[in-house]
Amino acid sequence: MTIVWLLLAVGCKLPTRISGEESTLNSSEKSTSDSPENATVSAFLEAIAARDSEAITALFAENAREEASDFRDDVEELLDYMHEKNFQVEKIFVPTRGEKKRYGVVMQQEETVDGEITSEGNSYRFTMRNVIKDKKEPKNAGIWSLSVIRTADDPRPEFPYGGDCTYRPGIYVGAVLNPVVDGDEEKAGELSLETVTDLLTAVEKDDRAAALALFSAQSQADFEETWSTLRACFGKGYENLSVDKVERIMEGRNDDGQWRERGWLSLLVTTEQKKYRLDIEQVYYNSTNEDDVGLRSVTVTECENS
Repeated sequence: MTIVWLLLAVGCKLPTRISGEESTLNSSEKSTSDSPENATVSAFLEAIAARDSEAITALFAENAREEASDFRDDVEELLDYMHEKNFQVEKIFVPTRGEKKRYGVVMQQEETVDGEITSEGNSYRFTMRNVIKDKKEPKNAGIWSLSVIRTADDPRPEFPYGGDCTYRPGIYVGAVLNPVVDGDEEKAGELSLETVTDLLTAVEKDDRAAALALFSAQSQADFEETWSTLRACFGKGYENLSVDKVERIMEGRNDDGQWRERGWLSLLVTTEQKKYRLDIEQVYYNSTNEDDVGLRSVTVTECENS
């Protein structure tokens, strides 16, 4: 998905500079940037430049404002964060759009817009999700979610900015995706080594509850067979544990909008009598579903005399 985003990231410049002191945005300039995403971003930056909290609020969907916690405080935090009076939109990436139909009639349309902004000495990255229309629930129409970060503070500037990838209703200043692994295979190996060490310690102590807690809630239904195997192999402890091979790290957003990172790797474990290979699948991060995080499977093989 990251590669697709990078291929689609075609810059779309807005021919305007927005200032809180003397805005140069006039009707003729608006007509040259009349796509929905440009118009929304222009209105948003005009409100920021004018320090107009009510105008910012009005851009957001009524239901989004109600669902967000402390929305008015978030508006003030945003104004403090983007404190300059002059903004230049550098680019808007090709937006992602979606719609829902019923009997061939478009009932809802939404778009996700990412872009880059410069100001007096600062540059920002933003992502916003807008509900363009919703025939069933008009109060959903408007900006639904907005995340803004200074470019210098973005830990992943080489990737399109997506906030924390949850697109929760409201305003989020400095929001970042903060996965446990962040696509780093070495870190994945270290994390899994630590997790499996905890697992084998629990197995040695016959602490079933501690071992179960390391598995994701969605995987615990299949735990009993794994527990029996682990107890048979490592009930008397182990001598050494090391990462053999990191198969791969997979990251991306699924159909439900969840950003998930998971990995497959192999570890070697020795005991006094035998050498074992553990093949594990582990979910390191899920942006919206904590029940998915943890060990998903642990397979023990090569339980032969070494």
